Amino acid sequence: HRTQLRIKIAVPVKVLWPRETRPVSARLEDISWGGAALYVDENKSDSGDTLQVILPRQQGGSISIEAKI
Repeated sequence: HRTQLRIKIAVPVKVLWPRETRPVSARLEDISWGGAALYVDENKSDSGDTLQVILPRQQGGSISIEAKI
């Protein structure tokens, strides 16, 4: 059972996989204090890898955060 409330959202984001140089399109589906659900066409990572999630900002530009699989 989950202990954290999951907030459903649908936000287009970019994902930069480990060992890759170009981000790919993805969709952020939900988020909580304990994690997030991302949907991508192709998974290029293994459990324990760290990837970059690039989130759009309303003011323009983006914010990049690290996420561990």
